[in-house]
Amino acid sequence: MPVDAFVDLVDSLSPRLPRSGLSSTCPTAIALRYLGGGSFLDVCAAFGICPSTMYRALWEVVDAVNATPSLAFDFGLGNRQRRLEYAGGFQSRRNSPICNVVGALDGVEIEQEQPLDSDVQCVVDYSNRKGV
Repeated sequence: MPVDAFVDLVDSLSPRLPRSGLSSTCPTAIALRYLGGGSFLDVCAAFGICPSTMYRALWEVVDAVNATPSLAFDFGLGNRQRRLEYAGGFQSRRNSPICNVVGALDGVEIEQEQPLDSDVQCVVDYSNRKGV
């Protein structure tokens, strides 16, 4: 995650994170590392904390994200122009050669609707790794 995006996230979450002795930066970094695939043992060792502190920080951040209106998932999928704007922003942010992506999640199978032949050049390109 780019530093500027991390700082923006911390700024958004700070008002909703409890003041538990840790700065808002620390629990946010702990949660992102764990949610990014880090083992709880590695996260605890990296931050010098015990597992109960790590899990408390994780759930505090999850609760703060869920309570922050600016972080709500409202893709407005019914609006074609909005989808194209999301895809353009995602593509430019990630410097990706893949177009028409509005976000990326890992570890979850998400059913997607295949576009019509008239909407894209190659319909086969629109499937996920699980074939759904």
